[in-house]
Amino acid sequence: QHCASSNLASTVFEIQSSLEYPGWTEYREEPTFKFDRNEIRGNGQEYETRVSNEWIGIQQCPESQIDQVPELYQKVVIQYGKSRLPQINFHQYNRTGFCGLQDCSTDAFPNAMIQALYFQEAIRGLVLSHSCNLDQCLVCELSFLFHKMDQSPGFVCQSNNFQRAVRISQVALALGLVLPDSSASIDGFTMIGLVQAWNRFMLEQFHATDDRLLGKQCEIQAVKMTKCANCKGCLSVEYDNDNVCNLKYPTGSEKTHFEDILVASLNCVGTKPSWCSLCRHFQMANQRRQIQCLPSSLTVNTGLDQGTSLDFWRDQCVQLVTSSKGGNNENGQSWIPKRLTLRRLANGHLKGGSEELSPLEREEILEDVQYELHTVCSTIVDPGTGQALNVVAGINVGDFYHARVGSPVMPTSLVYPRRINRVSSKQPEIVPLSSSSVGFEVLSPIWGHGWPLTFLPLDVNEVPSAGDLVALDAEFVTLKPEQKSLGEDGCWRTVRLAKRARVTCLRGQGPMTGVPFVDDYISCQEEIFDHVTEYTRIYPGDLDPTASTKYLTSMKTTYKRIRYLVDVGCIFVGHGLKNDFDMLNIVVPVEQVVDTVHLFQLLNRRLLSLKFLAWYFLGKIIQVGTHDPTEDAATALELFQRYREFEALNNVPEVLCQLYKEAQANQ
Repeated sequence: QHCASSNLASTVFEIQSSLEYPGWTEYREEPTFKFDRNEIRGNGQEYETRVSNEWIGIQQCPESQIDQVPELYQKVVIQYGKSRLPQINFHQYNRTGFCGLQDCSTDAFPNAMIQALYFQEAIRGLVLSHSCNLDQCLVCELSFLFHKMDQSPGFVCQSNNFQRAVRISQVALALGLVLPDSSASIDGFTMIGLVQAWNRFMLEQFHATDDRLLGKQCEIQAVKMTKCANCKGCLSVEYDNDNVCNLKYPTGSEKTHFEDILVASLNCVGTKPSWCSLCRHFQMANQRRQIQCLPSSLTVNTGLDQGTSLDFWRDQCVQLVTSSKGGNNENGQSWIPKRLTLRRLANGHLKGGSEELSPLEREEILEDVQYELHTVCSTIVDPGTGQALNVVAGINVGDFYHARVGSPVMPTSLVYPRRINRVSSKQPEIVPLSSSSVGFEVLSPIWGHGWPLTFLPLDVNEVPSAGDLVALDAEFVTLKPEQKSLGEDGCWRTVRLAKRARVTCLRGQGPMTGVPFVDDYISCQEEIFDHVTEYTRIYPGDLDPTASTKYLTSMKTTYKRIRYLVDVGCIFVGHGLKNDFDMLNIVVPVEQVVDTVHLFQLLNRRLLSLKFLAWYFLGKIIQVGTHDPTEDAATALELFQRYREFEALNNVPEVLCQLYKEAQANQ
């Protein structure tokens, strides 16, 4: 191994020395090896010679020091089973009454910021109340995720649908917020920049909606004035609104208060050459930003993705610790204050709460806002390699959430909050809005989306109500080749990245029992690896908006339809519904779910397939050739009706025992 490494390094230098550069391309003909491609042979003498002559600028990779990172901040590796369900006890890591977000892909790095937005009551209420008709709306997707988190206290939710909506956003792609699934480890500085960019991107999505309350929640309203440095004439006045304040640090390492840095960053000044019509010449112009209105929720990007900024931050923390020795450090050795005050004067200047104001300035105060630290979002970095390990958030959830979920949380202390600090108003103007209700009209088909229809829409006399039965089945396609991972028990697990593709709902009672009223083919803008036609009866082109002859809808429309049925209290009947609801990103109360896979199961015995249950109880042969979701949903509905008959006869245990005897005989 020692000699093999030396010759490998030598070969690398030989390739680099003969690179050709036609334009932006670098290439060289692949070298020919007389032995295995992953093996290079040599001897010890050649190794010593090449080290002294050619091993220049090459250093050994630093060793990881992840053991120095507290376990609380490390990312938990999740193993998946054959059914794509995580094989992990999440309660071991979350003993609070708060909902967690599952980190299941490279695009899950914003989960900490999603939690920060969720726990801001004003923003959460406005997002939940948002509803629009756009097929691609990230605020709507975030609203769906917030609703699921509301319905899952103490549990873990997946943010797959929201992440997929971000992946197909052209703006997110242009900003580099979409990471490849096979991306290597990311260094800490890059991750800090990614999280800050994602934070700004999401707040801009709020501002792009028609909801003025949501758009103004984080907006810093300001104007930028440009004056000639020579004649002092005003050259221009333009709007300079923003949703985020980027901290700008002074040179040097003198002790500075965080509040002073924030005020200077909000009232930033600068110079640039500009044409002056009075001087009739290009002159240096002074630019100054004047705040016109302070936001209810102030978001601050610390800008620690630059080495100089990080050095300044460290110097301030070191001076804070040194000055607090032998004294009382109210901030717990944190440079970020728990509370700060900003005063906006009539002349547009901004003053901090610790600054002494003259009597004249006191009379000019237009706004006197006290902010309280709400969230510190931090990037956890390996001390040895500098690679980003995780992104976490320390959130002050407040008494409201403690009373709401009835559970305490573990206090978290972040000494170096290297990344994003969110400060929200101590007394924000909270508008008590509830989640907008979706009406019956959401079940009506949208004309022109592909004909003929494979379902019969509900009539106005069939408006669903609490207790109505709805048979449901959902089918999925795979977006990427299956991946195998070795589980903790030594068994190989196969993981497939699936996407919802077709959702079918059938009437569960009345003269038209078993007739579908929803049969949505969900449009897919991503490349599909496998349509799994033998299980889904979905063929290539069925999900393509330009070629499909099916009734195509967006996932957002289908979600609203299922959400409406859940909200009115319908009872869903199906086979294996848990995975269907997880992929649909919706939470259904247990009392509204009838899953035949569990109805016909003895305690601690294996689950039986729908095909076998249909043959045994109904005498029907289903799933011949391909699976038909309408047939599967109707079969589950018939099985539920048979189960009710067994319950009426009070012989369910005997029926199940006989069922498993037959299953064992036919396996």
